[in-house]
Amino acid sequence: MTFVYPALALGFLLALLPLLIHLINMMRHRRVEWAAMEFLLKSYKKHRKWVWLKQLLLLLLRMAAIALLVAMLAQWITRGQWTELFGGKTTHHYVLLDDSYSMSERIGSTTAFEQAEQFLQQLGDEAVEQLEQQGAQKFTLIRFSQAAGLRDRADMSIGDIGALADMNAEEVTADFDVQLQEQRNQFEVTELSVGPRMALDMVTQLLDQNQGENRAIYLVSDFRNNEWSSPEGIAESLRELDKTDADLHFIKCAREVQNNLAIWGLSPADETRAAGVPLFMNVEIKNYGKQVERNVQVTMRTFFHVDLADGEVSADDLVGEADEIFLPPVASIGPGETLTTRVQVYFPQAGQHVVQAELKDGDAVKADNMRWSVVDFPDSEKVLIVDGSGEQFHSYYLESVFRPGASTNTGVQPEVRNDPAYLRNVSQDELRKFSAIYLLNVPTLETRAVKNLESYVQSGGGLCIFVGDQVNSTFYNNNLFKDGEGLLPLKLGLTDLLGTDFDEGEPDVIVTDHPVFEIFAKERDPIVNRVTVEQYLKPHDSFELADHPTVTVAATLRNGDPLAVEKTFGRGRVVLFTTTVAPIWNDWGLNPFLVVVGLKLQSHLAATQRLAPEYNVANPLDISLAMERYTNNVKFFLPNNVNMEREEVEVVADPGKEGSPLMRASLGGESTAASRETARSGIYDVVLTEVDGKPEVRRYAVNLDPNEGDLALADQGEMLLKLDPIKPTVRFVEEYAGDIIEQAGFNRAMLLLLLLVGALVAEQLLAYSASYHPPSRRA
Repeated sequence: MTFVYPALALGFLLALLPLLIHLINMMRHRRVEWAAMEFLLKSYKKHRKWVWLKQLLLLLLRMAAIALLVAMLAQWITRGQWTELFGGKTTHHYVLLDDSYSMSERIGSTTAFEQAEQFLQQLGDEAVEQLEQQGAQKFTLIRFSQAAGLRDRADMSIGDIGALADMNAEEVTADFDVQLQEQRNQFEVTELSVGPRMALDMVTQLLDQNQGENRAIYLVSDFRNNEWSSPEGIAESLRELDKTDADLHFIKCAREVQNNLAIWGLSPADETRAAGVPLFMNVEIKNYGKQVERNVQVTMRTFFHVDLADGEVSADDLVGEADEIFLPPVASIGPGETLTTRVQVYFPQAGQHVVQAELKDGDAVKADNMRWSVVDFPDSEKVLIVDGSGEQFHSYYLESVFRPGASTNTGVQPEVRNDPAYLRNVSQDELRKFSAIYLLNVPTLETRAVKNLESYVQSGGGLCIFVGDQVNSTFYNNNLFKDGEGLLPLKLGLTDLLGTDFDEGEPDVIVTDHPVFEIFAKERDPIVNRVTVEQYLKPHDSFELADHPTVTVAATLRNGDPLAVEKTFGRGRVVLFTTTVAPIWNDWGLNPFLVVVGLKLQSHLAATQRLAPEYNVANPLDISLAMERYTNNVKFFLPNNVNMEREEVEVVADPGKEGSPLMRASLGGESTAASRETARSGIYDVVLTEVDGKPEVRRYAVNLDPNEGDLALADQGEMLLKLDPIKPTVRFVEEYAGDIIEQAGFNRAMLLLLLLVGALVAEQLLAYSASYHPPSRRA
């Protein structure tokens, strides 16, 4: 007999209290001779057996009532369901094992996952030991990472679902503990961020195939706040599981919240990228703990890759030239704070190069201490400058910003066109080679040119327009503004002079924290105070900024009229300056202001084209190939495994739809077996073969989800409240000391309550029957 609170089982001694009272009462009796009682004695002797039986039953009922009350308070549990109380029945143990990377949390000399494995082994050992006592037993084991294969796979058969389990309805035999140990040796914590819902859905479907059994389900996890603070989806799965009449147990493998730091992000700054031009990388470090972390050491590494020669490519050929960047420790990061630090990297040649950030090991979880980024450095960023003046007067100043001299490399390569008709005849493929397009004092554009610009910006291109004396405002309003539906951010009005009526010391240009001007806004640089604007184009009187939510004012003049305005158009950006780029209506081309603004402007306009796709572990890597350029043989080189070896996977690209010029090669996929191919974070090298036999390498950074590193534990009371009416048994893993099957039995509190009520009712009826009741006077 097993109880949740064994100490209360001592209360069974109280069941002897009615017997003790009865014996004491017998000792108090004194025999007194009384002639009138002779008649009663004769009647008593005639019926005493029946009276004794009633009294004995009454005494036993009172003792039973006390015993039932004690058993209910101590919470008596059994190993089976109702039918097992009266006969043997197969017991099926379902273990759902969390192997997400938060389970790698270091707890003293062990980890949460190792504790979960010990629980699993102990359960298997006990199942073997109790074979004779318990009868037939089965074992099903499902890891969260395996169950993740159910996602978006509603068409899976029950056989396919069962195949995902590590063990499916395995019969417990005498050597089952050895079999389970061999299975355990293959387990390791993954780098996935996956919750319990898929595993719960999976076991619910398996339960339907195993009717007529006693089922005990053990959900072994760390129960973090990430999944359990809003467990609506989990609760829905649990409600379906609750319909199966299975007994549910939550086994908690983490008791206290520990401090943990994570590399939350690693990305290049929104700046021009080109070979030979330094680039800042933003490193985001998050403190998931409740204490301030001081002197946080971050190690940065760069991996420079050279172009490969013709021939077969091996894993050794893909090893980059590593260089470590020294960084001073981060002074402090507060609890829950995300701190961003900037590190400058440099690559002398064009290509896809790798940057790695790593935290010094020592916190609770190691997996989230490293992050990767692949940065594509072209030889330069090409920009198109269309000068409408015909004399290249405007383009001279902008070209001087981008190409100041042979000794200075800005990474921007301008191409100047004097004839706006170029935009009419150019193809979209040619336009996409430019990271940004600049229109300088262009009078008008042909309809085809306007459509080309609209397609270019919608697909992610950047467009900047500087006005001038030749700009036809009516044409711009009708063909570029289009009542707010076109490219132009605002409707243009008449040319106006800024005038001289202003307070002495007030600058002509008022900047905001827009990315183009934020350097002046933050540092209050005196350069902007020396800029003079004499003439500009006013907004049209009918234009109201509030009517256009996609328009942002980046800078204004001192009279409040806009100087620089930005509009989002499709996936691209359009920036309008209401004055000239050349020092005609202003003097900024004669001082450093135009240099700073020009370079920042180029970085901002081209930012949307630099966005690289982000990949998380277990997500497929999809590669698109042009049929006329590449063969269909693709090699994927996976990151180093624990043996520091790189696995090679060959894939044959699938042809696209009929008529499509693209092929598709994919690593990983929907099934669990396929998703293991991308289950490690790191750099994945993809080797393509061009039709002429020359190899081409593409690199992809695959990172884990840093949110899994938040080790905050779910509040048990709130969690159970949100899961109501599901009532699982919740315990810490260390509370199961050698009697898992005993403790994880079926609580009989409701049965005991019913029996107690029945015993009390029977006791009252029997007591009434055994006592003397004189007849009423009326009778």
